[in-house]
Amino acid sequence: MQTWNFLPYTMQDRLLKYKYTPYLIIFLFWNVIAVLATTLLFAQFVNTYPDASWLGFFYRQAPIWYIWMFFTPIILWLVRWNKKQSFSTIQAFFIHLVLASFLLLVYGALVGIHTLNLNQKLVWNIQVIYQSASRSFVLNFASNCLIYLMITFVGVGLQWYRSLVNTQQERLQLELHNSELHAQLIETQLQTLTQQLQPHFLFNTLHSIASLVRTQQNNLAIQMIADFSELLRHTIQQGEENFATIETEVAFIEKYLNIEKIRFQDRLEVSIQISNDVKAMLVPSLILQPFIENAIKHGIGSKSDNGYIGLVIKLLDGQLDIQIRDNGAGLSKGWKLSENQGIGLSNSLHRMEKIYNQSFSLTLENHPDGGVLAHIQLPAQAQIQTKPTAQNAPN
Repeated sequence: MQTWNFLPYTMQDRLLKYKYTPYLIIFLFWNVIAVLATTLLFAQFVNTYPDASWLGFFYRQAPIWYIWMFFTPIILWLVRWNKKQSFSTIQAFFIHLVLASFLLLVYGALVGIHTLNLNQKLVWNIQVIYQSASRSFVLNFASNCLIYLMITFVGVGLQWYRSLVNTQQERLQLELHNSELHAQLIETQLQTLTQQLQPHFLFNTLHSIASLVRTQQNNLAIQMIADFSELLRHTIQQGEENFATIETEVAFIEKYLNIEKIRFQDRLEVSIQISNDVKAMLVPSLILQPFIENAIKHGIGSKSDNGYIGLVIKLLDGQLDIQIRDNGAGLSKGWKLSENQGIGLSNSLHRMEKIYNQSFSLTLENHPDGGVLAHIQLPAQAQIQTKPTAQNAPN
């Protein structure tokens, strides 16, 4: 639906917030009524009074409507005051009855004086003015009551609309507040899971170094310590970030597998295939490492011959498709993911549930060629937009 704005947005916003805007609207409204009433009477009697002018009719009609222009703010104020005081319907009715009676008497007196002035019979004689005012009061009583009710209903409608807007704003603010609290809760939970995960594989790496030292493989231990320091530096740089690019995650995995290669003394073969179009996409940080570790520990950790770890990441049907395979003994019969979750797998699963809700899939199953295949499908997050440098910045 197209909306036509005749004023700039800032001007409209300022006009709506201006404290005298209601009075301006009232002024314009009753002037429009006066012009329409004048035009109607002029069209009706122009043939009867050929010498009459539109301005002459306006002089006769405008003061009658201008009286209501001055009454309108009083009536609207009373509507607001009744609502603020929380009066009952009966109490509000009697208060309006008193005000309406007073205003109609004032209206009758003013119109009576105006009529005498038009007929050039205005003399400050109480009896003459009283007779003219009484006649005006009786003749206009029904129409004036309708006008008073109309203004009252408008005031009630405005109060109802304001209450509705305030309620909607309060609801939106509450929803926003709840959303912010929920986001903060999710953020805290994700950071907690990440902090649990980091010590888990770091301690495992330290354990591997200790094993090499105990078996007096000092050169390999020194090399592993160097690789471990690089791995630790990478982990610290990640800090408390909950997301990382695929490229960053794979670089981390490569460092981790370099350490594992030292531990397995070149009995570990690694294959990593990453599509170029997914390298900049976002995934939960440290999401791959637990599955790699699980494949090494349970898949090929007890093998006496060479082990194999394969990692393939690509786009498949608009989803980020991740496959991690080993050539180990495979899953035992009746194995269930829900019953066989260590710290790493459990935290990874919980993090994906927090982030993606039900918009992800995770399966662990035996591969036809042997070993276990961990298959993860995640929503493809938007790529990170690199900031323009001095060379490629737009002119």
